[in-house]
Amino acid sequence: MDGTYALGPGQIFTVFFIMLGPFQLLQPFAKATKDMPQPQVVSLAVKSVLAVIPILIVLGLCGRTLMENWNIPRAVLELTAGLIFAYVAFSIVLPGKQKAEPKSEEPKEPVPVTALGVAMKMVVSAHGLATLIVLLAVSKDYERTLLIFGVLVVVMILNLLAMIYKRIFLGKVGAAAMQVFGVVLGVMQAGMALAIIHYSLMELHKGFLG
Repeated sequence: MDGTYALGPGQIFTVFFIMLGPFQLLQPFAKATKDMPQPQVVSLAVKSVLAVIPILIVLGLCGRTLMENWNIPRAVLELTAGLIFAYVAFSIVLPGKQKAEPKSEEPKEPVPVTALGVAMKMVVSAHGLATLIVLLAVSKDYERTLLIFGVLVVVMILNLLAMIYKRIFLGKVGAAAMQVFGVVLGVMQAGMALAIIHYSLMELHKGFLG
């Protein structure tokens, strides 16, 4: 716990890294750009990150404004964040069986890969955006809000490096290391999520008694 907040800077980084980081981005990006020359991949990666940062900031601030207008208690917001973190963490640590996609007999035409497409379809996720909105809604001062955005930008820079050096990360050694690292982060986030849930329930209990 970080002062009056349930998450400190390191914990925010862990959450953003799992929710909006390279784990969900690398494989679809590598598949979409497998036939691109490296200079074009680098250009696309840079443009995608430059596009996604303002998109996330605007959507996050808009979501926070809506949450504030609903006057949801802070402890309830923290409980919501804890439940989201737990859901994503346990889906990493205890993945379910995925259904095989039906094969289409008709060949699909290649979809043009654009910076906005990468930003919205590969980087931004529903649970990642929800996490950003809840963290911003809980934030009560500018320093905390700037910290959240600062950590977000750091994670987006890591996404940029992952996209540029995708071959290294998706090689045999890189893929194995990422899988182990992902499980470790998932376990950490699961524990952190349960701690946040406990903390928020205690705050709600105090509120009821008070």
